[in-house]
Amino acid sequence: MRSTAKIIVGILGIVITILGHLLDKSEKYPFVVDFVAPSYIQALTAYEEMLNSSDFLGKGSPKIMKPGDSGFVEIAKVLAQDFPEIRSNVNIVEQIRIKDLGSVAGGYLRDKGINYSGIQPHFELSLAGGRVLSKYVIDLRSAIRKMFLEDSLFYWGSVVFWVGVLITISSLFI
Repeated sequence: MRSTAKIIVGILGIVITILGHLLDKSEKYPFVVDFVAPSYIQALTAYEEMLNSSDFLGKGSPKIMKPGDSGFVEIAKVLAQDFPEIRSNVNIVEQIRIKDLGSVAGGYLRDKGINYSGIQPHFELSLAGGRVLSKYVIDLRSAIRKMFLEDSLFYWGSVVFWVGVLITISSLFI
């Protein structure tokens, strides 16, 4: 009976350790990202839709995001890093759209302390009370990834992995 419990606990520890590994290597397993970081998927999808629907060439109309739209809150949270006016309360944002698209080739962004080359969407945010904020920001993909994917996956991957290791080790002492 005791050896059966030892084997079951050991196998459970190994399974949990493997789950921790799956979380750590989630980019290779998209189903893990869908399950663990749905906010990442919503934010990235909404951002890509905004970029793809923008009226930069006179074709179509730009997507305007409003509260209740999938990814709206997540995009507002990411934009709060660039718009100090909404940092304390992203709920005052009533509408988000990309007004224009610029690009930077090898520029240094002093406020962020980074060298950057790439697109710069010009976001326009309409706030409660009629105020409009407008600014070029760097491509949001990396900020979305950091805020909604990397931080949460690192945390959950580490916790699950080490719980699995501890359970596996504890099976040696049963």
